[in-house]
Amino acid sequence: MRGVLILLVKAYRRFLSPLKPKTCRFHPTCSAYALEALERHGVLWG
Repeated sequence: MRGVLILLVKAYRRFLSPLKPKTCRFHPTCSAYALEALERHGVLWG
């Protein structure tokens, strides 16, 4: 399950994110934070 969610976030960052204007005001971005949380804590706690 973790791998599937990581793949979805990476696909979003690769294919959908470039189509949108850069308006994120957070650092790290939400998708970067989600990847870090999934890798560090897993699906339930990330």
